[in-house]
Amino acid sequence: MKSLLGGVVLCIWFSTSVAAQGFAALMERLEAFEQRLSQIETTRSVAGAGLQQLQREVDTARQRADIAAGLGQRFAALEQQVVQVSNAVEQLELSEGEPGPDIQGLAMELSTLTGELRRVIAQGVETPVPDINGLPALEMSGFGDFCNLRSRRDGVAGRYEIGQVEVGLSALVDPRLGVDMAIAYDGEGFSLGAFTTDFRLLGQDDSHFYHSDALESMGIVAGQFDVPFGIDWRVYPSVDRLLISTPLVVEGTHEAWNDYGVQSYVQTRHINAVAYLVNGADIAAADMAVGGRIGWNAGQVLEVGLSLAGFFVDDERRNADLLGVDAVLQLGALAAKGEYIRHSAREDDSRGFYAQAVWDFGRYFAVGRYGFFTQDSQDAKRVSTGLGWRIVEACQVRSEYQINSNAANMAIGQLVVSF
Repeated sequence: MKSLLGGVVLCIWFSTSVAAQGFAALMERLEAFEQRLSQIETTRSVAGAGLQQLQREVDTARQRADIAAGLGQRFAALEQQVVQVSNAVEQLELSEGEPGPDIQGLAMELSTLTGELRRVIAQGVETPVPDINGLPALEMSGFGDFCNLRSRRDGVAGRYEIGQVEVGLSALVDPRLGVDMAIAYDGEGFSLGAFTTDFRLLGQDDSHFYHSDALESMGIVAGQFDVPFGIDWRVYPSVDRLLISTPLVVEGTHEAWNDYGVQSYVQTRHINAVAYLVNGADIAAADMAVGGRIGWNAGQVLEVGLSLAGFFVDDERRNADLLGVDAVLQLGALAAKGEYIRHSAREDDSRGFYAQAVWDFGRYFAVGRYGFFTQDSQDAKRVSTGLGWRIVEACQVRSEYQINSNAANMAIGQLVVSF
Protein backbone atom coordinates (compact mmCIF):
# COMPACT_ATOMS: atom_id res chain seq x y z
CA MET A 1 0.00 0.00 0.00
CA LYS A 2 2.79 2.36 0.95
CA SER A 3 4.67 1.55 -2.22
CA LEU A 4 1.52 2.25 -4.29
CA LEU A 5 1.02 5.55 -2.56
CA GLY A 6 4.68 6.46 -3.14
CA GLY A 7 4.35 5.67 -6.83
CA VAL A 8 1.31 7.91 -7.12
CA VAL A 9 3.12 10.76 -5.39
CA LEU A 10 6.13 10.23 -7.61
CA CYS A 11 3.93 10.35 -10.73
CA ILE A 12 2.21 13.56 -9.52
CA TRP A 13 5.57 15.19 -8.77
CA PHE A 14 6.96 14.18 -12.16
CA SER A 15 3.88 15.43 -13.99
CA THR A 16 3.98 18.70 -12.09
CA SER A 17 7.66 19.15 -12.85
CA VAL A 18 7.12 18.48 -16.55
CA ALA A 19 4.14 20.84 -16.62
CA ALA A 20 6.16 23.55 -14.88
CA GLN A 21 8.98 23.17 -17.35
CA GLY A 22 6.54 23.27 -20.25
CA PHE A 23 4.86 26.35 -18.81
CA ALA A 24 8.23 28.04 -18.33
CA ALA A 25 9.21 27.25 -21.91
CA LEU A 26 5.85 28.54 -23.12
CA MET A 27 6.35 31.77 -21.16
CA GLU A 28 9.79 32.20 -22.70
CA ARG A 29 8.32 31.74 -26.18
CA LEU A 30 5.56 34.21 -25.36
CA GLU A 31 8.12 36.78 -24.16
CA ALA A 32 10.22 36.25 -27.30
CA PHE A 33 7.09 36.60 -29.42
CA GLU A 34 6.13 39.81 -27.63
CA GLN A 35 9.63 41.19 -28.23
CA ARG A 36 9.39 40.25 -31.89
CA LEU A 37 5.99 41.94 -32.16
CA SER A 38 7.45 45.02 -30.50
CA GLN A 39 10.29 45.07 -33.05
CA ILE A 40 7.77 44.69 -35.88
CA GLU A 41 5.69 47.55 -34.49
CA THR A 42 8.76 49.74 -34.19
CA THR A 43 9.86 48.89 -37.73
CA ARG A 44 6.36 49.56 -39.02
CA SER A 45 6.29 52.94 -37.31
CA VAL A 46 9.66 53.84 -38.76
CA ALA A 47 8.58 52.68 -42.20
CA GLY A 48 5.33 54.63 -41.93
CA ALA A 49 7.16 57.80 -40.89
CA GLY A 50 9.66 57.26 -43.70
CA LEU A 51 6.81 56.84 -46.17
CA GLN A 52 5.12 60.05 -45.01
CA GLN A 53 8.40 61.94 -45.24
CA LEU A 54 9.08 60.56 -48.68
CA GLN A 55 5.56 61.48 -49.81
CA ARG A 56 6.06 65.03 -48.53
CA GLU A 57 9.39 65.28 -50.35
CA VAL A 58 7.83 63.98 -53.56
CA ASP A 59 4.98 66.49 -53.31
CA THR A 60 7.44 69.31 -52.62
CA ALA A 61 9.67 68.25 -55.51
CA ARG A 62 6.68 68.24 -57.87
CA GLN A 63 5.52 71.69 -56.80
CA ARG A 64 8.95 73.24 -57.23
CA ALA A 65 9.43 73.09 -60.94
CA ASP A 66 12.16 75.72 -60.72
CA ILE A 67 14.57 72.88 -59.88
CA ALA A 68 13.66 71.00 -63.03
CA ALA A 69 17.31 70.62 -64.01
CA GLY A 70 17.95 68.36 -61.04
CA LEU A 71 14.52 66.76 -60.87
CA GLY A 72 15.54 63.42 -62.30
CA GLN A 73 18.45 62.99 -59.91
CA ARG A 74 16.30 63.98 -56.94
CA PHE A 75 13.53 61.54 -57.85
CA ALA A 76 16.09 58.81 -58.46
CA ALA A 77 17.43 59.33 -54.93
CA LEU A 78 13.89 59.22 -53.53
CA GLU A 79 13.23 56.01 -55.42
CA GLN A 80 16.30 54.40 -53.87
CA GLN A 81 15.10 55.38 -50.41
CA VAL A 82 11.66 53.92 -51.13
CA VAL A 83 13.25 50.66 -52.31
CA GLN A 84 15.35 50.47 -49.14
CA VAL A 85 12.30 50.92 -46.92
CA SER A 86 10.32 48.41 -48.99
CA ASN A 87 13.12 45.84 -48.68
CA ALA A 88 13.29 46.37 -44.94
CA VAL A 89 9.59 45.65 -44.62
CA GLU A 90 9.77 42.57 -46.83
CA GLN A 91 12.66 41.14 -44.79
CA LEU A 92 10.64 41.09 -41.57
CA GLU A 93 10.32 37.44 -40.52
CA LEU A 94 7.58 36.74 -38.01
CA SER A 95 8.05 33.66 -35.90
CA GLU A 96 4.30 33.10 -35.72
CA GLY A 97 1.63 33.82 -38.34
CA GLU A 98 1.58 35.94 -41.47
CA PRO A 99 2.31 39.71 -41.70
CA GLY A 100 -0.60 41.70 -40.43
CA PRO A 101 -2.84 43.67 -42.77
CA ASP A 102 -1.15 46.98 -41.83
CA ILE A 103 2.27 45.68 -42.88
CA GLN A 104 0.80 44.36 -46.11
CA GLY A 105 -0.87 47.70 -46.85
CA LEU A 106 2.35 49.54 -46.17
CA ALA A 107 4.29 47.33 -48.54
CA MET A 108 1.66 47.80 -51.25
CA GLU A 109 1.69 51.56 -50.78
CA LEU A 110 5.46 51.62 -51.05
CA SER A 111 5.30 49.56 -54.23
CA THR A 112 2.72 51.96 -55.73
CA LEU A 113 4.86 54.96 -54.83
CA THR A 114 7.91 53.36 -56.44
CA GLY A 115 6.03 52.83 -59.70
CA GLU A 116 4.70 56.37 -59.65
CA LEU A 117 8.19 57.78 -59.14
CA ARG A 118 9.47 55.77 -62.10
CA ARG A 119 6.74 57.23 -64.32
CA VAL A 120 7.51 60.77 -63.17
CA ILE A 121 11.21 60.28 -63.86
CA ALA A 122 10.47 58.89 -67.32
CA GLN A 123 7.97 61.61 -68.30
CA GLY A 124 9.46 64.62 -66.54
CA VAL A 125 7.55 67.60 -65.16
CA GLU A 126 6.21 70.26 -67.51
CA THR A 127 4.98 72.72 -64.91
CA PRO A 128 6.16 76.24 -65.88
CA VAL A 129 8.56 77.99 -63.56
CA PRO A 130 6.65 80.72 -61.70
CA ASP A 131 8.04 84.25 -61.47
CA ILE A 132 9.67 85.13 -58.16
CA ASN A 133 7.04 86.68 -55.88
CA GLY A 134 4.74 86.94 -58.90
CA LEU A 135 6.77 89.77 -60.42
CA PRO A 136 7.65 89.99 -64.13
CA ALA A 137 11.18 89.01 -65.08
CA LEU A 138 13.59 91.88 -65.73
CA GLU A 139 15.99 92.01 -68.64
CA MET A 140 19.10 94.14 -68.26
CA SER A 141 21.39 95.42 -71.00
CA GLY A 142 23.84 98.24 -71.44
CA PHE A 143 26.78 99.71 -73.27
CA GLY A 144 29.62 102.18 -72.85
CA ASP A 145 32.40 103.76 -74.87
CA PHE A 146 35.81 105.21 -74.15
CA CYS A 147 37.36 107.75 -76.54
CA ASN A 148 40.64 109.41 -77.35
CA LEU A 149 40.44 112.73 -79.24
CA ARG A 150 43.36 114.46 -80.91
CA SER A 151 43.46 117.62 -83.04
CA ARG A 152 46.32 119.53 -84.69
CA ARG A 153 46.24 123.31 -84.84
CA ASP A 154 49.15 125.37 -83.50
CA GLY A 155 50.49 122.29 -81.73
CA VAL A 156 49.16 118.94 -80.60
CA ALA A 157 46.30 118.45 -78.16
CA GLY A 158 44.78 115.18 -77.03
CA ARG A 159 42.52 113.93 -74.28
CA TYR A 160 40.74 110.83 -73.07
CA GLU A 161 37.09 110.81 -72.11
CA ILE A 162 34.05 108.65 -71.53
CA GLY A 163 31.54 109.09 -74.31
CA GLN A 164 28.35 107.39 -73.23
CA VAL A 165 27.47 104.84 -70.57
CA GLU A 166 23.95 103.48 -70.32
CA VAL A 167 22.23 100.70 -68.39
CA GLY A 168 18.76 99.67 -69.46
CA LEU A 169 16.06 97.64 -67.76
CA SER A 170 13.12 96.08 -69.57
CA ALA A 171 10.11 94.19 -68.24
CA LEU A 172 6.89 92.78 -69.65
CA VAL A 173 4.23 93.64 -67.09
CA ASP A 174 1.91 91.81 -69.46
CA PRO A 175 2.60 90.29 -72.92
CA ARG A 176 0.81 93.36 -74.29
CA LEU A 177 2.37 95.95 -71.99
CA GLY A 178 6.10 96.67 -71.80
CA VAL A 179 8.10 98.97 -69.54
CA ASP A 180 11.61 100.22 -70.35
CA MET A 181 14.00 102.36 -68.36
CA ALA A 182 17.54 103.62 -69.03
CA ILE A 183 20.08 105.27 -66.74
CA ALA A 184 22.59 107.24 -68.82
CA TYR A 185 25.89 109.05 -68.22
CA ASP A 186 25.84 112.49 -69.86
CA GLY A 187 29.47 113.56 -69.35
CA GLU A 188 28.86 115.02 -65.90
CA GLY A 189 26.91 112.35 -64.08
CA PHE A 190 24.20 109.73 -64.31
CA SER A 191 20.58 110.67 -64.89
CA LEU A 192 17.38 109.12 -66.17
CA GLY A 193 17.70 108.75 -69.93
CA ALA A 194 14.40 107.05 -70.67
CA PHE A 195 11.32 105.68 -68.99
CA THR A 196 8.50 104.44 -71.20
CA THR A 197 5.36 102.37 -71.01
CA ASP A 198 4.34 100.75 -74.31
CA PHE A 199 0.67 99.84 -74.75
CA ARG A 200 0.53 97.45 -77.73
CA LEU A 201 -3.02 97.96 -78.90
CA LEU A 202 -3.35 96.29 -82.32
CA GLY A 203 -1.31 93.64 -84.07
CA GLN A 204 -1.19 90.25 -85.72
CA ASP A 205 -0.13 88.18 -82.72
CA ASP A 206 -1.00 87.69 -79.06
CA SER A 207 1.41 90.41 -77.89
CA HIS A 208 -1.31 93.02 -78.60
CA PHE A 209 -4.59 93.82 -76.87
CA TYR A 210 -6.62 93.39 -80.07
CA HIS A 211 -6.03 91.40 -83.25
CA SER A 212 -5.63 93.07 -86.63
CA ASP A 213 -4.79 91.48 -89.95
CA ALA A 214 -4.12 94.82 -91.63
CA LEU A 215 -1.66 96.25 -89.06
CA GLU A 216 1.55 94.60 -87.98
CA SER A 217 1.62 96.77 -84.88
CA MET A 218 -0.07 99.83 -83.40
CA GLY A 219 0.36 101.28 -79.94
CA ILE A 220 0.88 104.20 -77.60
CA VAL A 221 4.07 105.04 -75.70
CA ALA A 222 4.14 107.40 -72.73
CA GLY A 223 7.09 108.72 -70.69
CA GLN A 224 10.56 110.00 -71.50
CA PHE A 225 12.08 108.92 -74.82
CA ASP A 226 14.30 109.89 -77.75
CA VAL A 227 12.00 111.88 -80.03
CA PRO A 228 11.65 110.03 -83.39
CA PHE A 229 12.38 112.94 -85.73
CA GLY A 230 14.14 111.81 -88.91
CA ILE A 231 16.34 108.71 -88.72
CA ASP A 232 19.45 109.76 -86.78
CA TRP A 233 17.65 109.14 -83.47
CA ARG A 234 17.93 105.43 -84.24
CA VAL A 235 21.70 105.63 -83.65
CA TYR A 236 21.83 108.06 -80.71
CA PRO A 237 23.37 105.25 -78.60
CA SER A 238 27.08 105.10 -79.38
CA VAL A 239 26.92 101.32 -79.66
CA ASP A 240 24.75 101.74 -82.80
CA ARG A 241 26.62 104.67 -84.43
CA LEU A 242 29.37 103.17 -86.59
CA LEU A 243 30.92 106.57 -87.37
CA ILE A 244 31.77 108.09 -84.01
CA SER A 245 30.61 111.69 -84.48
CA THR A 246 27.11 113.08 -84.98
CA PRO A 247 26.28 114.67 -88.37
CA LEU A 248 26.73 118.47 -88.43
CA VAL A 249 23.12 119.22 -89.36
CA VAL A 250 21.80 117.06 -86.51
CA GLU A 251 24.14 118.80 -84.05
CA GLY A 252 22.91 122.20 -85.22
CA THR A 253 19.16 121.53 -85.23
CA HIS A 254 18.04 118.95 -82.66
CA GLU A 255 21.05 117.00 -81.35
CA ALA A 256 20.03 114.01 -79.22
CA TRP A 257 16.46 115.31 -78.76
CA ASN A 258 15.14 113.56 -75.65
CA ASP A 259 11.86 114.73 -74.15
CA TYR A 260 8.79 113.96 -72.04
CA GLY A 261 5.45 113.19 -73.66
CA VAL A 262 3.38 110.63 -75.54
CA GLN A 263 3.64 109.09 -78.97
CA SER A 264 1.52 106.82 -81.13
CA TYR A 265 2.96 104.47 -83.75
CA VAL A 266 1.60 102.39 -86.63
CA GLN A 267 3.46 99.73 -88.62
CA THR A 268 2.25 97.95 -91.76
CA ARG A 269 4.11 95.96 -94.39
CA HIS A 270 5.25 99.06 -96.31
CA ILE A 271 4.19 102.04 -94.16
CA ASN A 272 5.43 103.16 -90.75
CA ALA A 273 4.24 106.29 -89.00
CA VAL A 274 4.66 107.95 -85.62
CA ALA A 275 3.08 111.06 -84.08
CA TYR A 276 4.16 112.66 -80.80
CA LEU A 277 3.25 115.41 -78.35
CA VAL A 278 6.17 116.51 -76.14
CA ASN A 279 7.38 119.52 -74.14
CA GLY A 280 9.82 120.82 -76.76
CA ALA A 281 11.55 123.27 -74.41
CA ASP A 282 15.09 122.09 -75.19
CA ILE A 283 14.77 122.72 -78.93
CA ALA A 284 12.99 126.06 -79.33
CA ALA A 285 12.19 127.41 -75.85
CA ALA A 286 8.63 126.22 -76.42
CA ASP A 287 5.91 125.02 -74.11
CA MET A 288 4.74 122.26 -76.43
CA ALA A 289 5.90 120.48 -79.57
CA VAL A 290 3.79 118.43 -81.95
CA GLY A 291 5.31 116.34 -84.69
CA GLY A 292 5.65 113.07 -86.49
CA ARG A 293 7.22 111.06 -89.26
CA ILE A 294 5.77 108.91 -92.01
CA GLY A 295 7.92 106.42 -93.87
CA TRP A 296 7.54 104.07 -96.84
CA ASN A 297 9.75 101.06 -97.45
CA ALA A 298 10.34 98.60 -100.27
CA GLY A 299 11.19 95.61 -98.12
CA GLN A 300 14.70 95.74 -96.67
CA VAL A 301 16.18 97.60 -99.63
CA LEU A 302 14.83 101.15 -99.51
CA GLU A 303 13.06 103.43 -97.04
CA VAL A 304 12.14 107.10 -97.46
CA GLY A 305 10.56 109.35 -94.88
CA LEU A 306 9.17 112.80 -94.16
CA SER A 307 9.35 114.42 -90.72
CA LEU A 308 7.64 117.55 -89.36
CA ALA A 309 7.61 119.20 -85.93
CA GLY A 310 6.05 122.44 -84.72
CA PHE A 311 6.94 124.28 -81.50
CA PHE A 312 4.37 126.41 -79.67
CA VAL A 313 4.41 128.88 -76.78
CA ASP A 314 1.70 129.66 -74.22
CA ASP A 315 -0.36 131.87 -76.49
CA GLU A 316 -0.50 129.01 -79.02
CA ARG A 317 1.76 130.87 -81.43
CA ARG A 318 4.13 128.70 -83.38
CA ASN A 319 7.64 129.53 -82.31
CA ALA A 320 9.66 127.27 -84.64
CA ASP A 321 9.44 124.42 -87.12
CA LEU A 322 11.53 121.43 -88.04
CA LEU A 323 11.31 119.83 -91.47
CA GLY A 324 13.18 116.71 -92.49
CA VAL A 325 13.47 114.35 -95.44
CA ASP A 326 15.43 111.11 -95.17
CA ALA A 327 16.33 108.00 -97.14
CA VAL A 328 17.99 104.66 -96.35
CA LEU A 329 19.36 102.21 -98.94
CA GLN A 330 20.67 98.70 -98.30
CA LEU A 331 22.42 96.80 -101.11
CA GLY A 332 24.26 93.77 -99.78
CA ALA A 333 27.37 94.90 -97.92
CA LEU A 334 26.71 98.55 -98.80
CA ALA A 335 24.42 100.64 -96.60
CA ALA A 336 23.76 104.28 -97.45
CA LYS A 337 21.60 106.94 -95.82
CA GLY A 338 21.08 110.67 -95.87
CA GLU A 339 18.95 113.47 -94.41
CA TYR A 340 17.99 117.02 -95.21
CA ILE A 341 16.86 119.07 -92.18
CA ARG A 342 15.67 122.66 -91.90
CA HIS A 343 15.07 124.52 -88.63
CA SER A 344 12.95 127.66 -89.06
CA ALA A 345 12.52 130.08 -86.17
CA ARG A 346 11.86 133.80 -85.68
CA GLU A 347 15.48 134.57 -84.99
CA ASP A 348 17.15 131.55 -86.52
CA ASP A 349 17.01 129.82 -89.86
CA SER A 350 19.38 126.92 -90.30
CA ARG A 351 19.52 123.97 -92.61
CA GLY A 352 21.83 121.29 -93.95
CA PHE A 353 22.23 117.71 -95.00
CA TYR A 354 24.52 114.71 -94.78
CA ALA A 355 25.14 111.59 -96.84
CA GLN A 356 26.81 108.50 -95.38
CA ALA A 357 27.88 105.10 -96.70
CA VAL A 358 29.06 102.00 -94.83
CA TRP A 359 30.88 99.06 -96.41
CA ASP A 360 30.60 96.00 -94.17
CA PHE A 361 33.21 93.24 -94.56
CA GLY A 362 32.13 91.06 -91.64
CA ARG A 363 34.55 91.66 -88.80
CA TYR A 364 35.67 94.94 -90.37
CA PHE A 365 33.83 97.92 -91.82
CA ALA A 366 34.61 101.27 -93.43
CA VAL A 367 32.50 104.44 -93.19
CA GLY A 368 32.45 107.71 -95.09
CA ARG A 369 30.27 110.79 -94.57
CA TYR A 370 29.93 114.26 -96.06
CA GLY A 371 28.03 116.89 -94.11
CA PHE A 372 26.97 120.49 -94.72
CA PHE A 373 25.30 122.95 -92.35
CA THR A 374 24.56 126.65 -92.64
CA GLN A 375 23.32 129.06 -90.00
CA ASP A 376 23.19 132.85 -90.17
CA SER A 377 25.06 132.73 -93.48
CA GLN A 378 27.90 130.79 -91.86
CA ASP A 379 28.67 127.59 -93.70
CA ALA A 380 30.34 124.53 -92.21
CA LYS A 381 31.48 121.43 -94.00
CA ARG A 382 32.86 118.18 -92.68
CA VAL A 383 34.30 115.13 -94.40
CA SER A 384 34.62 112.09 -92.12
CA THR A 385 36.13 108.70 -92.76
CA GLY A 386 36.31 105.81 -90.36
CA LEU A 387 37.30 102.19 -89.87
CA GLY A 388 35.97 99.62 -87.44
CA TRP A 389 37.00 96.23 -86.12
CA ARG A 390 34.58 93.86 -84.39
CA ILE A 391 36.90 92.15 -81.92
CA VAL A 392 34.02 90.04 -80.64
CA GLU A 393 30.29 90.42 -81.07
CA ALA A 394 29.95 92.76 -78.07
CA CYS A 395 33.18 94.76 -78.45
CA GLN A 396 34.35 97.05 -81.26
CA VAL A 397 37.29 99.35 -81.88
CA ARG A 398 36.55 102.32 -84.17
CA SER A 399 38.44 105.25 -85.61
CA GLU A 400 37.40 108.46 -87.35
CA TYR A 401 39.26 111.28 -89.01
CA GLN A 402 37.47 114.58 -89.64
CA ILE A 403 38.36 117.30 -92.07
CA ASN A 404 36.49 120.43 -90.96
CA SER A 405 36.12 123.64 -92.94
CA ASN A 406 35.82 125.97 -89.96
CA ALA A 407 37.39 124.00 -87.11
CA ALA A 408 40.47 121.97 -86.37
CA ASN A 409 40.74 118.59 -88.01
CA MET A 410 40.11 115.81 -85.52
CA ALA A 411 41.25 112.20 -85.05
CA ILE A 412 39.09 110.06 -82.76
CA GLY A 413 39.58 106.55 -81.45
CA GLN A 414 36.81 104.68 -79.67
CA LEU A 415 36.35 101.44 -77.75
CA VAL A 416 32.70 100.48 -77.36
CA VAL A 417 31.37 97.52 -75.38
CA SER A 418 27.82 96.25 -74.99
CA PHE A 419 26.37 93.76 -72.52
